[in-house]
Amino acid sequence: MRKGVRVINASVSMTSLGSSTLQRAIDYAWKNDCIVVAAAGNEADWRPVYQPAAANRVLAVSATTAGDTRASYSNYGDWIDLAAPGDGILTLARGGGLRTVSGTSIAAPVASGVAALVLAVNPRLTAPQLTSILTLTADDLGVPGFDPYFGWGRVNASRAVAAARASLSAAPPAISSVSPTAGALLSGEVALSVTASAAAGIAQVETYLDEHRIGVMTAAPYTMNWNSGAAANGSHALTFRVIDTLGAAVSTQVAVSIRNAEIKDNIAPLVTITSPGKNTTVSQKFTVSVQAQDNVVVSELTLYLDGVVIESVAAASLSAEVNARKLTPGIHILTAKAWDAAGNGANATPVMIYR
Repeated sequence: MRKGVRVINASVSMTSLGSSTLQRAIDYAWKNDCIVVAAAGNEADWRPVYQPAAANRVLAVSATTAGDTRASYSNYGDWIDLAAPGDGILTLARGGGLRTVSGTSIAAPVASGVAALVLAVNPRLTAPQLTSILTLTADDLGVPGFDPYFGWGRVNASRAVAAARASLSAAPPAISSVSPTAGALLSGEVALSVTASAAAGIAQVETYLDEHRIGVMTAAPYTMNWNSGAAANGSHALTFRVIDTLGAAVSTQVAVSIRNAEIKDNIAPLVTITSPGKNTTVSQKFTVSVQAQDNVVVSELTLYLDGVVIESVAAASLSAEVNARKLTPGIHILTAKAWDAAGNGANATPVMIYR
């Protein structure tokens, strides 16, 4: 975050519908490697709490007792990510002294505190890596694996900190060269390539033109072809981002210019949601795939879930992962829209899915 915030605790809960404004704020925090940890609520209810625990990219925390059982008042459901002690917790009292309190509003700060301890050991952890450490090192309670009462388990500060310390031994990824180089003049099909290394292994290499992702490479050699006609003529920033298997990332940016012949284009793209199929029932994480084509070039492709932007790329295809556990039971609508370089836009046929 611009102010250096890495963990936001939200000890509030409301059973209202999700807010696109709230989700954009959460996505902004996540993009800047800040995680949001939220209380699950104290209604002993299964309904998702969207303010903000059940929102995407939020760690929803339920409460446990001293005996590692679910606190009777704690909300539950397959949108829960973690559990933390929240029953009979000794804390400071207003006006001085101590008092005992209970609730998921107490459990969430415990999880947030563990996250802060992890970052104190290794502050270069990304938001995805920090989240992975918290969930993978949690003590598995209830049925083996994920369950709706404890999520991935009750947070374990000792194990989480040990994992963070172990992550320090792996050198971060390094970029030795990229192509094109700074100052390049691009036109037509452009070959993009990255030479990089990582002690922990490279998970993927992402490429961005300005703010839009234009491609992901997951296997060496890290090369791809990109049609520069998807962008307007002029100056642009081309960014290469290398991410290792621990979630550590390094980026390099080069300034380039694009110059393509102007082509009169009055034909809108064709765009299709290829997966999942219509009337599909989802229950876990699932992938949404979208394809677009144009008589000249597709310049932007955006995916929406219930009217909220899930992902937007400067490419003719996209693939986005959605966590179905964060969705309310019932009907949800996937839509997509594609634009070409001339500004012509077209919508895909909506796809209805069930949770």
